[in-house]
Amino acid sequence: MKSTILSGSLVALSFLAGCAGGEAMDCLDELAMEMEGLHSRQDLLQAQNGTRFNGVSLNGVKINGVSLNGKKLNGVSLNGILINGTQINGVGKQGRLLNGSSLDGICLSGFELRETRFEAELSDGTNIGGEDFIGAQMLGTLSDGSTIRMRIDDIQTLPTGGGLLGYEVSVRLGETWQPLCGLDDAGSPVLAIPLNGIWDYRQGVAGGGNHIDQEGLFTFACRGAALAKCVEFGYLPWKTPSLHQACTRLVRADFCGDGRSWTEDGTLINLYDAAGIQQDTEEWRLEAV
Repeated sequence: MKSTILSGSLVALSFLAGCAGGEAMDCLDELAMEMEGLHSRQDLLQAQNGTRFNGVSLNGVKINGVSLNGKKLNGVSLNGILINGTQINGVGKQGRLLNGSSLDGICLSGFELRETRFEAELSDGTNIGGEDFIGAQMLGTLSDGSTIRMRIDDIQTLPTGGGLLGYEVSVRLGETWQPLCGLDDAGSPVLAIPLNGIWDYRQGVAGGGNHIDQEGLFTFACRGAALAKCVEFGYLPWKTPSLHQACTRLVRADFCGDGRSWTEDGTLINLYDAAGIQQDTEEWRLEAV
């Protein structure tokens, strides 16, 4: 079929899923080679299948958005994604749609994230969005500068209300696919919430934990870690960005505002605010503001 290219600016970062060794070169392979300074597809395959992707370590709090008699579970992880010791630094708004007979194989050079919904307009005027992105692949960049492919396997409306969408995302590690955010206690993939911009994952330094409103980039925030928790608590970064940022400091006990957590997973906190989003339900002694 004839490919239709989306309008939009080319970006440096993005999330995607990987190709099997026998597949032909595609637009995402070409972008990955350019970003990593590689010279052949064989170099790319060796990089993707080599030791840097030979394992996945996923940390962070599994319980997210859960209320226990009015108390919220606290946690230390800002996002909770570690791939063989490296962080995923962001997702670029470009990709490749592989799902659906009418969109199969289309390379996207740009799309938008509106709240938690992806939307795009093809060059022929066709609008796509929401579940159209199931099966889409995107290219991600790790903190060591290497790229990794990822895939959207499913999109669900979250039970926390407000029409929030959760994404089941897989990452290609060597020759296998693994869930980006790990598995829950029932063995199902933990969903992620896409958020515009990226975050500074450093700890103990000025700027650590800060949101960076970098145009063209978004973050897949795993449910159960601070970024997604605070969205499900009602602090929506597209409406009240300062409250969402404050919430990520609060649930991690980042008292110094430098990205370092001073708490332990599972600590109960009494979360409330002056905006009326969360109410004070406990008569605990005030520890910190």
